[in-house]
Amino acid sequence: MTKYGVTLKTLRAYRGKPNLHAGDVKALTLNGAEAIYRTSYWTQAGGDPPAR
Repeated sequence: MTKYGVTLKTLRAYRGKPNLHAGDVKALTLNGAEAIYRTSYWTQAGGDPPAR
C-alpha cells in the first residue's frame, strides 16, 4: 500500500516505528508526505531548501 507515493516501509523508517500498519499509511496527510520527501529524499539528494 502507498499513499502519495509513500510506502509502509518508508513510513516505518521515517517515524522510527517498525510496528506501524497499513492504516497508518492510509491516515498519512499530504503535509506528512511532503515532510517525508523533503527529509528522506530532497535534502539527501542535495536539493535546495523549498521557497516559502
